[in-house]
Amino acid sequence: MLMEDPLNTTFSSGDTPLLFSQSFRYSMFERIAPQIINQWSVVELPGTMREGKLDQTNTGNGLAWAMTASSKNKEEAWLLLKWLTSTETTSKFMILANQSSDKWRLFFASKGTLDNAIFPKEHLAIAQKALANCKVQRAVVGGYLADRYVDFAFNKVILQKEDPETAIKQAAKESTQEIQKKLKEFARFINGL
Repeated sequence: MLMEDPLNTTFSSGDTPLLFSQSFRYSMFERIAPQIINQWSVVELPGTMREGKLDQTNTGNGLAWAMTASSKNKEEAWLLLKWLTSTETTSKFMILANQSSDKWRLFFASKGTLDNAIFPKEHLAIAQKALANCKVQRAVVGGYLADRYVDFAFNKVILQKEDPETAIKQAAKESTQEIQKKLKEFARFINGL
């Protein structure tokens, strides 16, 4: 019995015809499956009708930058962070990545950088709309581990034909247990906040 869907091969072969995934896969499929270029596209996530309008709010996650409270060079650190995340720097990085021998097309989640991205116009317009509808989910201690249980539930339902309600309830229970473990593990840090 199939336990998971190896997307790199099943999307390329057409066995997985629909893929909800992170934006890095765009460039990955261009590189690992050139035989299917122009046979797939990107779309916004399906939405929900709310008050007569289609709500296509989606979630995003990203790279977090930080500096410690004990830093002796806060001003310099702040200047470095501003430079690293500026439209100018991320645009240059994106262009260099696309000019390398590996040709990585990257989506950066800042409007200025996305406006300069090297993508087909129709794909870029979809990415810009998705960015406008993006809300970053709230960080939860242990959330980075708990998310996997939702993936497990999806695989149980789709690949193993398990009851959806049973699978999601089990995922919720396991996620909660994982978060509770992490809350105990990180309590000494959290209590000091």
